[in-house]
Amino acid sequence: MLSDIISIEIFQKIFSYLHLKHSLKLINYNKSLQTKLSIYFNTYKENAIMYRAIDNNGKGKEYNIKTNLLTFEGESKNQKRCGLGKEYSKGKLIFEGKYLNGLREGEGVEYFENCNIKFKGEYKNGNKKNGKGYNSKGDNIYEIKNGEGKIKEYKYLDKIEFEGEYKNFQYWTGKSYIYNDEGNLKYEIIYDEGKINLMKEYDNNGDLIFELMENNKIKMEKNIKIMR
Repeated sequence: MLSDIISIEIFQKIFSYLHLKHSLKLINYNKSLQTKLSIYFNTYKENAIMYRAIDNNGKGKEYNIKTNLLTFEGESKNQKRCGLGKEYSKGKLIFEGKYLNGLREGEGVEYFENCNIKFKGEYKNGNKKNGKGYNSKGDNIYEIKNGEGKIKEYKYLDKIEFEGEYKNFQYWTGKSYIYNDEGNLKYEIIYDEGKINLMKEYDNNGDLIFELMENNKIKMEKNIKIMR
């Protein structure tokens, strides 16, 4: 599922992009695909929702509403992350640092599942601004300065999450990958000048299901089965 924060951010970009480009209007003729995209969006929203517990001292905790696992603990203000805090995924620490208005802001450190540092540096509005990125072995493999750099991020110990150009505090040109709980590739997203140019979905066997392109063309590779 999409319980980790990075996957949620990527899906948020996908559906924000679809909305802004009015792409959903172009698939009204295909009710099956429309339903499937709706399921993706509902899945994103369901996994993004957390329930919070905040004490009188401004300390807060957030939990995944489905698994009941801790996803955040730290300082809060007006029901938003604000101050020092820590993020967790499946019970493991994935980030610790500063927040402002619910987003990462200032100094912070991301971690791999083996506890090695993934990225250490400075954030702005939730995105990386300055710092160094590492692989799971601890080798420095990229650097970001003023929101720009050539980067190669890993999701798991050996799975590439994004490879390409990082510019204007976002993925600019390159490929991003999302994996299922078993670590198999589920989605491939291609960026071009900060926009999603192509999205591919794969089934559990690694076979391509469909492509959704920036030019509003949809290529079906196999019949989609909708779970009701």
